[in-house]
Amino acid sequence: MLKPGTSPAVSLHLYAHCLRNVPGGMALLAINTDRNASEALNVNARCERYTLTAAKLEDTHVELNGKELELGPGDSIPSLAGAPAHSGQIALAPASITFLAVPEANNASCVGR
Repeated sequence: MLKPGTSPAVSLHLYAHCLRNVPGGMALLAINTDRNASEALNVNARCERYTLTAAKLEDTHVELNGKELELGPGDSIPSLAGAPAHSGQIALAPASITFLAVPEANNASCVGR
């Protein structure tokens, strides 16, 4: 696990790992535990965004980047496409989980992986 840096808010929990099969790339997990307020995170490179949300915490329906996830024929896993995001400030919705795949992070700890 990498050090993700200091979180900009108490309700925002950050975790970082090397991005699989991408030398120097990293994956950042941002969990906003505040149920009412959005949080923001600055990202210094382009990335692919995967944000999981639900209307209510107890909901049985989950959305990925605003689109409900549904099993395909024979209960197959749907395609999990990320949404492109540019460098700069990224808004994180209340009670959301966001994965950011940053292939151009140039993280020295992830070069040999």
